[in-house]
Amino acid sequence: MQDAANIAVYLPRNMSSIEFLGFALIVFFGLGMLLYFKGGRIQKIVSEKSVITDVRFATIVDFIYCIILFYFKLYSQIPMSTTWVFIGLLGGREVAMAIRKTGSHDILTSFKLLSKDFSLAMIGLIISIAIAIGVNDQLTLSSMIETIPSEFILGIKKFFLKF
Repeated sequence: MQDAANIAVYLPRNMSSIEFLGFALIVFFGLGMLLYFKGGRIQKIVSEKSVITDVRFATIVDFIYCIILFYFKLYSQIPMSTTWVFIGLLGGREVAMAIRKTGSHDILTSFKLLSKDFSLAMIGLIISIAIAIGVNDQLTLSSMIETIPSEFILGIKKFFLKF
C-alpha cells in the first residue's frame, strides 16, 4: 500500500479506467514478481549484511525501524520514504557492528556496502523522478524542487559546506 501511494502521488489526478487499470496491473505484477522471486535483489542486499541469527536482535532492529517511521509520521514535516529509513537503519547497524567488532565485516567493508546501497537507492530515485516527470505533463523538476521546505535545503547546504 505504501509503495502504491508513493507511485500514485505522481500520477495525474484524473485518470480514465484504462489508465488506472494499467497502473494497477503494473503494480500488481511487479509486487507479484517480487514475492515470486522471494525478494530478489532486495533480499540479496539484506542477506549480504552481517546476519542477525537471534530473533531477539532482529526484533530490536524492527522496533527501532518502527520508532523511526512513527516519528516521521507524527512529528516531521519532511516526507520520508520507508526505503531510505530501511537503508539507513541497515547501514547504521552494519557500521555499528563493525566498530564493535561483532559483525562479519570490517569497517571499510561496511562503508563499501553502505555506499553501494546508497548508490543503488539514488539510481532508483533518479529513475523514479524521470518517470514521474515523463508521465505527468504538469510536473517538472523545478516544480518538485519548489515543494521542498526551505529549511531542509538550507540544512543540506550547510552540511555540504562543512566538507
